[in-house]
Amino acid sequence: MKKTLLSVFLTVVIFSVALAQNNVVISEIYYNDSGSPDTLEFLEFYNPSNNPLSLAGFTVTDGIVDTLPNVVVASKGYYVICKDSIAFFQTFGISAHKWISGSLDNAGETIVVSRPDGSTSDSVTYGDSSPWDTLADGYGPSLVVCPDNLSEDNSRASNWTIENKGASNINLFTRYGLQVIASPGRANCPVIISVDNIKQNYSIYPNPATEFVHIEGLSDESTIYLYSVNGTMIHSTQYTSALDVRMIPSGVYILKIVSKDNSHTIRINKQ
Repeated sequence: MKKTLLSVFLTVVIFSVALAQNNVVISEIYYNDSGSPDTLEFLEFYNPSNNPLSLAGFTVTDGIVDTLPNVVVASKGYYVICKDSIAFFQTFGISAHKWISGSLDNAGETIVVSRPDGSTSDSVTYGDSSPWDTLADGYGPSLVVCPDNLSEDNSRASNWTIENKGASNINLFTRYGLQVIASPGRANCPVIISVDNIKQNYSIYPNPATEFVHIEGLSDESTIYLYSVNGTMIHSTQYTSALDVRMIPSGVYILKIVSKDNSHTIRINKQ
């Protein structure tokens, strides 16, 4: 009896280890390209194991529908599927597998990747509101999991961020007046212009704003820059206690404060 129980236990452990090794995770989501009908939508998958992984028999459901082709993804490598393979190639310059049907919901939804045996390899429920970064909702950037977080639980919004043009090997393409900022098939993540929480003694309010953004705690040497989400500078000024935003359209903007020794950025909303 003891030998039988031990045999069952070892079988379960071996099976569990095999499943863990036969794993692909979602690492980038581009669900709203600001166009109609969102022809640049894509999903990127990452192989976190130390061995090559065959995607034969893997399926994607709940949002889009696809059966992944018989391709092998290298260890720590990426694979991309998309809505429109022609538009994708014309924009990003690389080929991607066209999924069978469906679209990624601009309001957010669950994406499930299943192994050939039907078990779940990965599942992510993204959204277009906090705690998910709203700049991915038609303002240019994709949602990405940074390399440092690829070993973490990617179902948590806190492990996702937006791609930006400070990242390595990204693609920039203007579409409907906005830059497409994404890195399909490549390592993700920002290296500059990260939006931070203004850890110094700044007080910025109100946010959202309708007329003025008040900034307290600046030094006389500070310069304030206001950018659109596609990186275009809209306004710059030396030290001021109130930034006039009455004449700019409603939307999301990046406020950058540059002082003698530091620079900080924060996202603000104009209503």
